[in-house]
Amino acid sequence: GITLTIAPPASGTAVYFQTGARLQVEGNLQALGTASHPITFTASNPQDPSPCGGQGRWLGILFGTNSVKNRIEHALIEYACTGIAPSGSTGADDGDRILSNTLRYNGGTGEFHGAIGGDIDYSEIAYNTIYSCSNGIVLNEGSRNFLVSNTISDIAKVGVHLKSGGSGGGNNNFITDNEIFNCGAV
Repeated sequence: GITLTIAPPASGTAVYFQTGARLQVEGNLQALGTASHPITFTASNPQDPSPCGGQGRWLGILFGTNSVKNRIEHALIEYACTGIAPSGSTGADDGDRILSNTLRYNGGTGEFHGAIGGDIDYSEIAYNTIYSCSNGIVLNEGSRNFLVSNTISDIAKVGVHLKSGGSGGGNNNFITDNEIFNCGAV
């Protein structure tokens, strides 16, 4: 597959999305910001009407079913219906890494709308700051994931929700050292 690498120059990088647009990854995404020069993924006009009935203006970053070993590090992701929607990793060697990001102002009325929502296995979601979203992390049938040292706050619905489903999954996840507070429930 094809790899798209986004790395910031000295001044940082910003990627703007029109209302209703998304970044659909069918190969591999390596979005590798740094602490001092994060990559920003945001709406070109956050005042436009939402296509998902919430804060989201663009649809988000979607990992397709054949997209594996993606890495998003030191990024600011905001005003998306679902900031990151993973769906491809199913084997021990093809998990995604979502590390040291800030996800804010993401969400809509859908079950998986919010900061991170989708079907993911064998992945690491760690050291992220998630706030002011409709949901924090919602994983559908996600197994063998590591959710470590995330700070999740001021969430309208759920901070973390691991769903089991009809085809199994939703087990053997490792969750530790997360701070989750000021989250509502529906």
